[in-house]
Formats: sequence, structure tokens, C-alpha cells
Amino acid sequence: MVVFYAGEYDLSTGSTFALCLAVIGVASNNQLSLPLFIILMITLVVLIGGINRYLSKNVTSLLTTFIIMYIIRGVVFIITGGRPLYQDHETDILTMLDWGVKLVPDPLVVLILVTLILSVFFKKSATAQKLIAVGINQKKAYLLDIHLGTYKLAAFIFSASMALFASIFYYTHIYTVSPNAGIVYGFEALAVVIISNGGLKPVSPSPVLVVFTATLITLIIQYSSALDFSTEIISLIVGIFVLISLRLSLIVNPVGDQ
Repeated sequence: MVVFYAGEYDLSTGSTFALCLAVIGVASNNQLSLPLFIILMITLVVLIGGINRYLSKNVTSLLTTFIIMYIIRGVVFIITGGRPLYQDHETDILTMLDWGVKLVPDPLVVLILVTLILSVFFKKSATAQKLIAVGINQKKAYLLDIHLGTYKLAAFIFSASMALFASIFYYTHIYTVSPNAGIVYGFEALAVVIISNGGLKPVSPSPVLVVFTATLITLIIQYSSALDFSTEIISLIVGIFVLISLRLSLIVNPVGDQ
């Protein structure tokens, strides 16, 4: 969503999630020291965000992050050898991550808290208003002396950082790394952004709508999986849900009113 407000797209979040997950698993099993682990993870998200921003200068971010999504997924398969990795013993890294996650409540509560914090940020912060200005009219933002590159880079790095935090929550509950983890997260996140914005409008959406949409999509996917639907069928169901939501949005708010 933050990347979207900056006038860009990020479809690589799912692959970034899987890469962070793989790095956490390998680092933990090899008992990497905590300082090196922290430096490694910070470097990783900054590198991914920087690459997405740099490449999107000449090619649309939608295409750029789509390509990066597959490149990162390939790196994950190289790291894992295409096989799941399991935590086989206690390590300092695992102890640190466990301690951190114990301070964090249920994932739904995390979603609500993060959404509320971002909502306040976008409504009250001058920095956020500049970020939105970049997404709405880059030429005008440039004339207002807003550094476009800085805001776009920050947005991409923030997106990668959220994927990192998600991977930490996931790993400390599952203790397993799958090379296919998060394979559709980027598309699901984009669906939440599109629906909660009532279409492609770079404005701050209702926090209630964000939480509702994210929760509903998650429930659709989980119940579809419980019914043994294939990945293709689940993607079809989510796609239909997105289309219906957009259609309803156009009926309630016609294009002329927007």
C-alpha cells in the first residue's frame, strides 16, 4: 500500500518473504551471531528495495517487480536446494526471535495495529502527504521540490521490511522454511490495496476496509484450501472476488464522482 501511494507497484513481496524466511532458517541453523544476523537482514531488505527502485526508473515497477519476483524465488530455491528446511536445534537467533514475537499478539491484532498506525501516518504526517503527492502527480511534486527518488526508494524498502517482519512471525510459529512459501502474497496484497481503495486511487483508505478485506481474502483462501481446491481454483475465486468488489465500488462511486 505504501508503495502504491508512491505511484509504484510491488509484486515481489511474496518472494522477499520467502527469501527472508530462507535466510533466517540458514542463519539460525548455522548459528550466525546476532550482530551479523541483524546486519544481514537490514542489508537484505535495503538491497531488494534499492534494486526495485533502481530498475523501476526505466521500466514500470509493475513489470520490474514481476521479474524480480521470479529472480528472488530462484535464489530461494538455490539456498534451500528446492527442499524444506527445518529448525533442528536451539540457537541464539531463534531465542531472540521467540522473545520478540512473544511481545506481539495474534496476527489479526498486528494487522489492525499496523493499519491504524499507517492510517494516522497518512492523515497527519507531512512526509506522508508528500509521498501521496508523488503518486498523484510526479511532475507537480517535482516542481514543489519533493525528491521523488527518495520517497520511492523509502517506499520499496518499507515494503521489503514488512515482508521481513512477516517472515519472522511465520518462522517462529512454524520453524520450517518452504521454497514455495508466500508464492502468491504479492498478488493478495495488491488485491487488498485495490479493493480497499475502491479501485486504483492513491488516497488513504478506511482502516476498517483494509482489515476487513485482508481478513476476508485470507478466510477465502484458507477455507478453499481446506476444501482441497487447487491453487489455480483459489486464485480464480480471489480474482472473481476482486472484480465483484471493484464493480460494486463503481456502482456506489461512479467514475465521474471520483
